[in-house]
Amino acid sequence: KEEQVVAVHIDNGFMRKNESEAVEKSLKSIGLKLQVLNASHQFYNATTTVSVSKAEPNRKRTTKPLCQTIAPEEKRQIIGDTFIHISDALIKDLKLNPDEVLLGQGTLRPDLIESASSLASSNADAIKTHHNDTELVRQMRDNGRVVEPLKDFHKDEVRILGRDLGLPAELVQRHPFPGPGLAVRVICADEPFMEKDFSETTSLVKVIVSYAESLHK
Repeated sequence: KEEQVVAVHIDNGFMRKNESEAVEKSLKSIGLKLQVLNASHQFYNATTTVSVSKAEPNRKRTTKPLCQTIAPEEKRQIIGDTFIHISDALIKDLKLNPDEVLLGQGTLRPDLIESASSLASSNADAIKTHHNDTELVRQMRDNGRVVEPLKDFHKDEVRILGRDLGLPAELVQRHPFPGPGLAVRVICADEPFMEKDFSETTSLVKVIVSYAESLHK
């Protein structure tokens, strides 16, 4: 039933520019009552628990905050688990019974394949963790608390479904963007990378930028 749907857009602070406004506008246009939650600060400082190593999966450690994490795999796990923690907190704030709430996810078949989910294969190695298929999500899934209507479809099939359902072309044909967003696209390192010709390269870049700016004056 429509009144049983609690639609929440969680802004993790790492999405496309003006993404939250676009999501809110598109969903409201089809009559969906949407709550937008800005959780960028929570994500920026979030941590989670991960295995010490593949050889010792049951030994756990706490990660650094996301803003200090370098490894893309750990970033994905932090972001995925933080989505779940924030969802749980929201359920509590709304005074809902967690055992009666189902989490709706837009998980696609490639997500499960790349995460080596048992839903896709029992013999695959993980390519990368998806934020919608972390250990916390898998625990919820095992408890029957996750609804994933698109989990058997690939991107091209989802686009066909979207067109058949009459969704706007600007939504259906959008270029894919990762759930963790810019958090995994920003390349990080332990220390600045500066080659011997760093100052020369910096000067050259400044000349190019100045020239480009002069063309627009």
